[in-house]
Amino acid sequence: MPARLKTSFLFLALVAQGLATALGQDGNATVQPSKIAKESRGTYRGAPVVHATFVENGPKIDGDLNDEVWQRALPAGGELFQVEHKDNVTGSEVTEFRVLYDKSNLYLGVWCFQKNPKGITANAGNDEKVVEDDFVGILIDTFHDKRNGYVFLVNPNSLRIDALVSDNGSNQNWHWETVWNARCAIHDWGWGVELAIPFKSISFDDKATTWGMNLARSIKGTSEFLFWANARSGVDPANASEAGVLHGLKGLEQGLGLDLMPFVTSRYTNDRTKNQDDFDFDGGIDLRYRISSKTTAQLSVNTDFADVEADHRQYNFSRFNESFPEKRAFFLEDASIFDFPSFGGVSPYYSRKIGLSEDGDVMPIHLATKITGRSKDYNFGLMDVLLEGDDHPRNVFVGRGRKNLTEDSTVGLISTWGDPRSDATSFSLGADYKYHTGEFLEKHNLSTTAWILGSYSDADDHPGMEGAYGINSTFWNEDVLLYGGYAEVGDKFNPALGYVQRDDFRRNYDMTFSYHPNHEETDWLRTTVHQYAFDLYTDTGNNLIDTTQRFEPLTLVFDSGDAISFESFHHTDRPSEEFPIWDTMLPVRKYEWWNHSLSFESSGKRKISVSLETERGEKYESPASRYGGGLEFKLLKKFLFGFDYSVDTIDWDNAPQTKLKVITGKATINFSPDLFISNLIQYDNDSDSVGVNSRLQWEYKPGAKFFFVLNQGYLVEGSRFSLQGYGSAIKLGTLFRF
Repeated sequence: MPARLKTSFLFLALVAQGLATALGQDGNATVQPSKIAKESRGTYRGAPVVHATFVENGPKIDGDLNDEVWQRALPAGGELFQVEHKDNVTGSEVTEFRVLYDKSNLYLGVWCFQKNPKGITANAGNDEKVVEDDFVGILIDTFHDKRNGYVFLVNPNSLRIDALVSDNGSNQNWHWETVWNARCAIHDWGWGVELAIPFKSISFDDKATTWGMNLARSIKGTSEFLFWANARSGVDPANASEAGVLHGLKGLEQGLGLDLMPFVTSRYTNDRTKNQDDFDFDGGIDLRYRISSKTTAQLSVNTDFADVEADHRQYNFSRFNESFPEKRAFFLEDASIFDFPSFGGVSPYYSRKIGLSEDGDVMPIHLATKITGRSKDYNFGLMDVLLEGDDHPRNVFVGRGRKNLTEDSTVGLISTWGDPRSDATSFSLGADYKYHTGEFLEKHNLSTTAWILGSYSDADDHPGMEGAYGINSTFWNEDVLLYGGYAEVGDKFNPALGYVQRDDFRRNYDMTFSYHPNHEETDWLRTTVHQYAFDLYTDTGNNLIDTTQRFEPLTLVFDSGDAISFESFHHTDRPSEEFPIWDTMLPVRKYEWWNHSLSFESSGKRKISVSLETERGEKYESPASRYGGGLEFKLLKKFLFGFDYSVDTIDWDNAPQTKLKVITGKATINFSPDLFISNLIQYDNDSDSVGVNSRLQWEYKPGAKFFFVLNQGYLVEGSRFSLQGYGSAIKLGTLFRF
């Protein structure tokens, strides 16, 4: 070989070796895992440490992980331990991560190594399905109080969700949103993750240099769930007390902590049944101000919810009230602070009553304010809302405070004032105590909650205070769960700002026993579930009202994630007055009946998911059946669609047959992580109507969003669809951060 050619070859080899070393490689053609210091490796028990490195300019967020700045940070992770489905066993793949920061952002880079990159599950077409794919999630405990934190989660398609968590993960608000960025990319060595979290998006003590942190990785192809810190079965990755430690943060800039979010809206509605149409143009502003590192104030002027997705239709086959989930951003943010741990279908605060009538019609909100705070010792929230009334505006208020005690325990108070649906003088008061330990009998979990409530309203025929109280306790470990609870609710207990599922009982006893062992020795079987639950209601004289027993002799969860389950239910009911079930009035007498169900659900990681259900038996001693199924297609990463179909039949003895057919369809086009169109189509044969809700959301810059919503209603007349009305809404908002 000529000397010049030999020299050139040697030079190129040295350059390649240098690049490989700079990229954390060992001279191989592909990226290789780095050597991890012992203190930074994943643990089964214990708090590992990762060091954050300051850089003047952060990396480009694209998922490639090839920016030189990443090599300045020390790696952490390595062979993480599994939480599911094998205990005290490391995962089949290596997970490595590094932490950087500049004056404005925290950066996380994750190397998700995978021997066969074709096995990466990346099907999800919208953020609702993120956890059905492979994903990486991080928890950061910015005050290192080992109770509260933020969760950021992303999948290989760069779809992301975030959450506020508190009380060691027992309260998780997945509807909370903040401004952050994440991008992922699939490589020949696995997939890469890059996150950028602005310091203006989170609260922290700017004098502290240490945060809590944990990292989780899900590998759907092998049904593995891995943690960096304290990866033991039964540990929740959102539990800040089980997190590792992030060192080295200093000189962080939060700015003034002021976010201004002005918006404009326009609406058009056309009701063809009344030959009426209406157009409205409006605007408002949302403001968020960080009073201190631990306290935040929010103000919403002319609060608007034009961007909120439609409710799913509900069909009630019981004689008790049902509730709808909250979907409005103002009430969802910091919602966990206002949570009250009552049970038995009782709550002193139910935000769906604010701004919505009993029929679901919008009642305009003129002004809404909220102050929330979190610290190591206290959590508190104050909220006041001024909304439209019949003749004049109404004001409602809710206040909640909790003191954190030792052993992951809390004591709290709650108070509400006002009635959003009348001008009556109404208020409620309550107190609660929660005890939790993860070291009961050395290695088991025990949680006990006690609460008491009182409500008053002068709208009642006999105004005065009426009370409710309850206590429950839960014991659980890797294989067993035991639960018992007792509650009593006064005859006239009815908090005007709360929710009561049923008002005809005074005492409720319920218990659950569940045995759910993992089958590590069986390749095709992950878990079996065997469960019994008993629920009993009486009046104050201890006279029986109704009971429900649920027998779940066997549920099989296969290694693939598919599951099949068989359940039986035994019911008794002794109503004190006649009552309607759908369109049929049932008389006063004693009822007793059984029904049995068999269901199958395929793993969400599949490109085509299937769910099937059949139920046979009775409903109030009349023959009844239910069957249903669903299909979901994730054949294309940017397009997700599916539908559900169900038929409920009751053959009443002395009334016409009830037969309800329901079809629900969903379709999402995901152009990018920041731009998507979602569609919800609903039909039932009782109303013979089809409702269509189409919603476009575009986050055209971080924190600034554009929405276009179109609602259509059709009446089904034989084979024809007659348009009954339609409406559209546009909302354009922007964000200014100071």
